[in-house]
Amino acid sequence: MGKNMTKCTSCGVEIAKTSKSCPKCGAQNEWVHPEIKRFHDNQKTFTKSFTAYHSPYELSIMDDNAGIGPMAFFVLFMLSLITLLLWSVFPDSWFCFLLFAVTAISAVYKFISMIYKLFTGRTVRQIVFNFHKNPPEYETNDEAYWEEVLVFFNFKDKKDGIRENSKEKSYLVM
Repeated sequence: MGKNMTKCTSCGVEIAKTSKSCPKCGAQNEWVHPEIKRFHDNQKTFTKSFTAYHSPYELSIMDDNAGIGPMAFFVLFMLSLITLLLWSVFPDSWFCFLLFAVTAISAVYKFISMIYKLFTGRTVRQIVFNFHKNPPEYETNDEAYWEEVLVFFNFKDKKDGIRENSKEKSYLVM
């Protein structure tokens, strides 16, 4: 078997590691680079909360506060309108008043944080690893934030600094 080939987990036919499915049986190709598997197995050990997506050779990680601003504001705004309507139907209900107050305050907070991000140009923290290249490469917009992950993948020593060159990019998301 070649280095870019793997066996289908369903029928055992040799398929390319990058193929989405087996050409013989149609089963989804489940092969993932071993370093990406190791990362997912240890994801709960990191101190920061983040979301990770991957393809067979690439791993993309974003901080959990990324990209939900406008949608969260819209949902909170709609919930506050619904609870305001409920409160108008049941004006003596403390529960409706409390529900309205919480959703309205949350919507205002989310709106203020979106405006702050817009005017300060705050970027979403993201890092992308490419394990298809040898040695592997990564791109990030905040090396200090991702230090723990860089140490995990041996791109960085805690005391000595960066081992490999990195490319910085900016991802602006609200």
